[in-house]
Amino acid sequence: MFNRIAAIISVTLIALIGLSGCTSVNAAAIPPNIPPQYYNCTETDAYTLFQAYYSRYANISMASVQFDNQYYVFKNLKVTAELLKTIKDGYIWISNGQIKGKLLNPADMKRFKVGDKVDVVGFDTGVSLNEAGLLFKDCIVLPAGSVQLPSPGGGGASIPTY
Repeated sequence: MFNRIAAIISVTLIALIGLSGCTSVNAAAIPPNIPPQYYNCTETDAYTLFQAYYSRYANISMASVQFDNQYYVFKNLKVTAELLKTIKDGYIWISNGQIKGKLLNPADMKRFKVGDKVDVVGFDTGVSLNEAGLLFKDCIVLPAGSVQLPSPGGGGASIPTY
């Protein structure tokens, strides 16, 4: 009798575990592992950051001192065909060629399709030596809003607007 009850309970538990394990998961909904320093990023938009370096009244060397070597997040970027064109080369252009973002893992970008919204967080290395614009390295692409960036209390840098 005891063995029969134990067998029924075991079969029931296995069935419940099996049913919960069969649910499909959207790969784009699972963000990649993010290094801790990325959580202390500053939220900005590409145009504002670009203008801080290149506007008529900005001093590129002063902007470099203020903004280089920091982590920034660009939120709710719409994935376009243009954005996807260069992932085979390991980078994306953020905001019409103003910021080149070298991807930490280009395979992460391949999860998204045209029309999706993403957040891109990366490390600002400053003015690119090879192209006009800014160069970011180690960029991580996340489903928009999947991770709270910057984390509460993070993002201490401020970006001037003109």
